[in-house]
Amino acid sequence: MAADSLLRRISSRWPGVLLWLAVAALAWGLAGCGSAGVQASTTDTNAQQRARLRMELAMGYFQNGQTSVALEEVQQALAADSRYGPAYNLHGLILLQQGDRAGAERSFRRAVDLNRHDADARHNLGLLLCEWGEHAESVQQFAQALAEPAYANRFRTHLAAGTCALKAGQVAQAASHARAANEQQPSAASLWLGMRAEHQLGHAQAVSAYARRLQQQFPDSAEMQRYQRKAWND
Repeated sequence: MAADSLLRRISSRWPGVLLWLAVAALAWGLAGCGSAGVQASTTDTNAQQRARLRMELAMGYFQNGQTSVALEEVQQALAADSRYGPAYNLHGLILLQQGDRAGAERSFRRAVDLNRHDADARHNLGLLLCEWGEHAESVQQFAQALAEPAYANRFRTHLAAGTCALKAGQVAQAASHARAANEQQPSAASLWLGMRAEHQLGHAQAVSAYARRLQQQFPDSAEMQRYQRKAWND
C-alpha cells in the first residue's frame, strides 16, 4: 500500500495537533523497521530467523490494511524472539493504529530498552508523550533520536520536535527545529511550522522569507491556503 493510502486509513486514530506527524511516523516507521530490523545475519539462531520472517509478514499485512493479521504475526515474532526490538516498535505502531495508546507506549519503551540506539522507536515514543502533554520527556526522546549519527530520518524528528515545542509554548525551540527541518528536507509542513514560530516571535522578515519559499515550492498546499487566510492557529 502506498504511504498516502496508509495515512488516510489511519488518520481517524489520532486526533489533535500532531495528527499529521503521528501518521507520518507510522509510514516512515515501517520503512525504518524494514531497513534495520528484518535483515537476517549468518549468526542468527533459528528462533531469530523465525522472528524476522514473521516481521516481514507482519509488515506486509500492516501495509495492506490487514491489521489483525499483522498483530498476530508480530506477536508470533516476539514469541520466537522476545528480545527482538524492531518487533516491539512495529507492535507499538499497530496498537497505535488500533487506538491503544497505553499499549503502544509500552511497546515503544520496550523497543528502546532493548536498543537505546533505536531512533525510530524514540521518535514514535516522543510523539506519544508530546500528545499526552509530557513535553519534558518528549524533548528528551527526540533529542536522543537526533543524537544517533546513523539516523536517516532526522527531518521528521526535527519537524515533530518543533511542532511539539510550539504546542508547549517553547517558540524559540520550535523555530530552531523548523530551520533544521527546512535545511534538510523542506516541506509545506516544515515551512508552515517555521512561519508560525517566527510570527509568534515577531520576526516579520523571516515570515516573509518562509512565505516566498512556500509560494514557490508548494503553491497549492493547504499550508499556503492557511497563510493566505492568516490562520496561524491551524
